[in-house]
Amino acid sequence: MKSRLVFLSLVITLSSASAIFYAVAKAQERPGCFMVSPSGQVSDLGELCNSTTREREAMQNRDEAMQNRYQEVFQNARKLAKAGQYQAAINEYSRAIELNPEMVEAYSFRSAAFAMIPGQEQRGIEDAHKAAEILRARGDEERATWMDRQAESVQGVIEERRMGLE
Repeated sequence: MKSRLVFLSLVITLSSASAIFYAVAKAQERPGCFMVSPSGQVSDLGELCNSTTREREAMQNRDEAMQNRYQEVFQNARKLAKAGQYQAAINEYSRAIELNPEMVEAYSFRSAAFAMIPGQEQRGIEDAHKAAEILRARGDEERATWMDRQAESVQGVIEERRMGLE
């Protein structure tokens, strides 16, 4: 008798599990977003998933727009620096950094622009160190060391100007 009860219990458990697996399989056949309860009840979560998808897409669009804006400002700064308009370039690099505070390139190029303006070199050293700090946080020791060398180069510019060798 006891073995029959165990067998019946096992059959009922397997039947329930089969029903749940069947419900999951059916839910996966339909496009959308579903949840299957332990009892095998399938609930359509389409509206919830769609709002999450819309929010995610909106965030991606916003991120892409910010990245595009950053690139536009950054490229404008590069053009100004190439034209020898260092202070204007610094202003644009600063705008780029406001748009993306973790963008190493903006700190690096702004560092070089600061080095070109007598009296602003120390700020160039600070930018090179900031870029190195970001790179180290990302685990990129090789590029961080390169930025440390850039800071040393700017320090060399300061020494040359002090000695009147510029």
